[in-house]
Amino acid sequence: MSQSGSECRSVIIGERHTPRIGRWCQEKLIVMLKPKYVLVETFQKDVPDLWFQRWKENYCCIIDMCDINEDEKTGTIDQDDIRETRMGELIIDFSEKSSKPLIVIIGNWHARPASRIHEILKRHIDYVCIWEKDAVTEVEEKRRFYKL
Repeated sequence: MSQSGSECRSVIIGERHTPRIGRWCQEKLIVMLKPKYVLVETFQKDVPDLWFQRWKENYCCIIDMCDINEDEKTGTIDQDDIRETRMGELIIDFSEKSSKPLIVIIGNWHARPASRIHEILKRHIDYVCIWEKDAVTEVEEKRRFYKL
């Protein structure tokens, strides 16, 4: 994570994948930081999303996916290591493409402290990560209940 006196290259935002209030807060961050790139876990190029379209048009940022693509999915239930490794690689790649901060919007589960993303990023870039502990606890409880 970001160290004192160093330049923050990325801001990672954990979300519950429920657009309304979350997207409004994310947009405020886009207005403040003026990123060239915004990476989103749930972004699909062929599926229109009014929020992402508005961000592209109003703030001239490029929206791209921060996850494995459908072709890379293995069919196994637990793909967290594969997905989080890919997310970390994408964050590093995109943060090097611009002098502006990168904004990354992923699920709280992938933003949690135990995520592989942090292992990867801490060796390469300074960043800030915002996530909801309660949301991660809910996922953990569901996984235990359903034995995922």
